[in-house]
Amino acid sequence: MKIRSRPQGSRRGKISSVCSFAVGGLLVAVALFLVLIQSILMGRMVSKGNDPSLNPFSQSVSQEKPPGRSKQNSVRKLPFKPGSPEAAAFAETAKKASTTKLQAKPTLTEETEIAFNYSLPAIRSQYTLADPRIYYTTGPGQNTDSAMTRTIVLVLSARDHFHRRESIRETWGRGHPVYFVIGGPSTLTLTPAEQTAQKKLVAEQERHQDLLDAMHPESYRSLPYKVQFAYTWITSHYDPPSSEGSSQKPRIDWIVKVDDDSVARVDTLLHSFLPNFNSRIPIVIGRIVEQSPVWRVGANREMQYQHAYYPYWPRGSCGHVVSYSVAKYIGTAKGLTYYQGEDVSIGIWLDEAQRLPVTDENESVLPGRRVTYMNSDFFRHDFSCLTSNVDDWLIMGHKMTATEMRECYKHVVEAEAALADDQTLRYWNVETLQQTKRRTKEATTT
Repeated sequence: MKIRSRPQGSRRGKISSVCSFAVGGLLVAVALFLVLIQSILMGRMVSKGNDPSLNPFSQSVSQEKPPGRSKQNSVRKLPFKPGSPEAAAFAETAKKASTTKLQAKPTLTEETEIAFNYSLPAIRSQYTLADPRIYYTTGPGQNTDSAMTRTIVLVLSARDHFHRRESIRETWGRGHPVYFVIGGPSTLTLTPAEQTAQKKLVAEQERHQDLLDAMHPESYRSLPYKVQFAYTWITSHYDPPSSEGSSQKPRIDWIVKVDDDSVARVDTLLHSFLPNFNSRIPIVIGRIVEQSPVWRVGANREMQYQHAYYPYWPRGSCGHVVSYSVAKYIGTAKGLTYYQGEDVSIGIWLDEAQRLPVTDENESVLPGRRVTYMNSDFFRHDFSCLTSNVDDWLIMGHKMTATEMRECYKHVVEAEAALADDQTLRYWNVETLQQTKRRTKEATTT
C-alpha cells in the first residue's frame, strides 16, 4: 500500500492558525488585566477622599454617610465604559452638581458669562433700582439750546465701583448730566456682602438719582447689552435735536460714552470740539480702529462674528461720542447679536445697518443707513494725563483708580479754547481718508 505524504503548505497553515489564536487570547488577557488595575485604582482614589461626584465611573448612594458605614461601601459602580459618551455626560453633570453644592452663587467665569443669554428681556426684581432722574434746565418742558443739557454722558460702571463713581461726581462729572450704567446681581440669592452692596446702591440712587440699572448680571460679556440698554433708555426719555411740537422731553444732540476708569474734559468737549460736527446725521467720533483682525484666542475672543476683519469700530477704552440717530438705531433695533465687546459690537451693528432694506422706518431712524466715522487723537487710553499737555486730549483712560482720577483731574483745564491750535488736523473722516489712500495708491501704480 502506498502512503501519500501531506503537503508542506497545509502543515504551515495549521501552525499559523494556532499562533493567531494564542496571540488573540494573550491580548484579551492583557486587556482584562488593565481593566482590573483601573478599577482598583479608581476605588483607591475614592477611598482616599476624592469627591466621588467628579468620578464619571462612580456615584455616591447618599449625600450623608450613614453611621458606621465606610467610604468604600458608599460608592457603587455605574455601567459606563471609560471614555464613552455616557461617561462624559455624567461627568459634566456631576461636576456642575458638585460646583452648585460648594458655591451658593456661581462666579462670573468666562464660561458662566458666555452661558448667560443677554438677549432675554430684562425683568425687574426686588433688587432693581428705581429709574434715574431726567435732566432738565429749569423744569419739565423747558427745552433750551444749552450745550450743557443737550449732551448726555454715559459711564459704564459696575455695582461695586462706589469709589470710582464718587470720584467722577466730585471731579469731571460735576455739573454735567451723567448716568452710570450698572448691571444686576448674578442671582436672586445674595450673599451678606452683596446684601450690604445692595443697600449702599439703594442709598446711592436715592441721593444722586444717576444710576441706570440694566438688570441683567454684571460681566464683561454684558457690555454690548448694557450699551444697547442705555441707548434704549436715553432715546425713550429724550427727544432728537430736530424734534418739533410740544413734547415734554428735553432734546439732546450727543451721547458720550466713557468707562468709569477714565477722565473726560466735558466742558471742552462740548464747547470747543463737538460744535465742529453735525449732530443731525449718523456720526461716530472717537479713536476709530480700521481693518483690525478678529480676535480668535484669549478670554475676549470673538465667537459670533464670522468675518476675518472687523468693520470700523470706536475703541471703547478711549471713549466715544455718537449722534442721537446712531443711539436711536441701536436702541430700537431688534435681534442684534451681542459680540465680544461693546465697541466692536457698535461697529458691526452699524455696518450691518447698511444692508437693511430701504423702508420709511429705517430711513427715519438711520437716514441713508450710512454712518460717518470721525477719528481723533484727542481720545486716548494711555493714561498719560500727568505727562501730556492739557490741550492734547479730551478723554483719557484707562484702568485708573479713583485716586488716580482725582490726581489727573487736578491738571485739567476747562476752557472754550483749551484745545491744541492744530485741532483741525486732529480729527478726520475715516472713509474720506481711506478713499484718499486708495486714490494715491492707484495713481502710483498706474
